[in-house]
Amino acid sequence: MRKSWRKILALAGILFLMAPLRIWAADILLYFPPEWKGKGPQAKAIAEALGKGSGQAIEPRIVNSYPQIVQDFARNQPMLVYVGSFAQALLYERGLSAPIVQGVDGKEFYTSILVAPAAAGEDPSAIVAAAGDKVAYTKGASSGESGAKAATAGKAAIATTSHQLAVNAVETGTAKCAFVKNFWWDANKGKFVTLKSFEYPGVSEYKHADNVISANKAVTPEQVAKIKAAAMNLAEVFGVQSFREFDAASLKPTLELMQKAKIDPKTYSW
Repeated sequence: MRKSWRKILALAGILFLMAPLRIWAADILLYFPPEWKGKGPQAKAIAEALGKGSGQAIEPRIVNSYPQIVQDFARNQPMLVYVGSFAQALLYERGLSAPIVQGVDGKEFYTSILVAPAAAGEDPSAIVAAAGDKVAYTKGASSGESGAKAATAGKAAIATTSHQLAVNAVETGTAKCAFVKNFWWDANKGKFVTLKSFEYPGVSEYKHADNVISANKAVTPEQVAKIKAAAMNLAEVFGVQSFREFDAASLKPTLELMQKAKIDPKTYSW
């Protein structure tokens, strides 16, 4: 009987000693958005470099959907996310995240522009008014849904999953026009010779932050400080020119455009 108690006490002592070790060794998950499908090697390299530089165990995850990011960030598992303005604004307004740093690449702030058939005329306001609800956009994107709904008082009704599909809808006649990311259009406009772009008043003035790393509330301030310091030296692996501290006030234009679009960041769902 005495030997049994000794075994129980010994086992309890081992478990007690192991408990803090398990907490210390817990992974921090680093989420990347669905657009990173196909960038697995880069995501892995980023997580490894950030982990080595910060002394943390960081594991990369390319998620299947944006709702997964918002849902998982509310958990008690330490998490980071590297994503743009719309998702960052939702996380921040719901009290789920704290922005840390932003990658600078000359495209770290983008805007929403109008794309329409060249034959539609030269007046962007008239083009959108004539389109009614036949306005295409990427759902859950500042340059897509926010821009389209702000310009149409919420009437825009052709939701797609990418800028490519939104512009395809215009080209095929399913939509009369679309709102897309300016840098996406610059890179792809050569494919759409019958279409042209316009800055849209009251929409294109708003600049939205991209390339932002933020942490959920389960990441400790000490961990955040180490991650911030490490990221500052990892521009090359991220594919940007440099990193700088990110002030949450830079999300204000995104939130203001959401307000114009009647999108509530605290209740929005895809």
